[in-house]
Amino acid sequence: MDQTALNAVRNWFDAYTRSFAADGGGLPPMLQLKLDHSRRVADDCAAIARDLGWSAAETAAAEALGLLHDTARFPQYATYRTFSDRRSIDHGEHGRLIVEREGVLAAAGDVYGRSILDGIRYHNKRDVPAGLAPDSLKLVNLVRDADKLDIFYIINDAVLNDRTEMFPELLLDVNPRGRATPALVAEIKASRQGSYENIRSLAGIFLVRTAWIFGMTYAPTLRRIAERKLLLDLRDAIPHDPEVTALIDAARAHIQSVIGPPEAEGPASEL
Repeated sequence: MDQTALNAVRNWFDAYTRSFAADGGGLPPMLQLKLDHSRRVADDCAAIARDLGWSAAETAAAEALGLLHDTARFPQYATYRTFSDRRSIDHGEHGRLIVEREGVLAAAGDVYGRSILDGIRYHNKRDVPAGLAPDSLKLVNLVRDADKLDIFYIINDAVLNDRTEMFPELLLDVNPRGRATPALVAEIKASRQGSYENIRSLAGIFLVRTAWIFGMTYAPTLRRIAERKLLLDLRDAIPHDPEVTALIDAARAHIQSVIGPPEAEGPASEL
């Protein structure tokens, strides 16, 4: 994918997201949050691709996918006033249809176009389907990593800076002081994955988010979690829950096993 095709994606996405602006010209707060998220994911996709030594064409495709992965979040929220796929639409499937229908990737070429569409379609699935073409699989795994990386940041920022009431939709309207449900704990112990229907508390959200770390594909993603200290202070931000504490400690150990010991700037406890 060349720079001309990437610029076409950027221009389309800018115009597309502006179409959801309110009469005063600005996006509703939840959609502005998604726009900012999409731009950060695009930046992280490109940066991780460069760290992995991908070609310029692959890196451009990675950035385009990061920008487009949440395309359907905008009509989803505008129509249903929710980001819950269970209560509205599958935003991965619907986003793929929008991008394909609009011809956004016409200049990307067949291989990159298909891979980006697969990335949009599967970025939000619990599991990546078997049988994806290798070009698709590497982009699907990349956007899943970068998406989760930024969700860590968003959730942490809301909790640590006492902004949870501004974005209740992001925190699934859960009990901020409750414990993780036994069903969620059992599920994560068995598979290192958790279902949204078993989340009832902020502790449960952190349990699921932290479990994501074990399924991330690329070492540069885990390095960014450590560098950005995205596990910092989580145990202080929620009521003491030994299941969450144990998982955070295991996640820290996993990150260090992949990226190596921490540098001089801080001890392991600052991950």
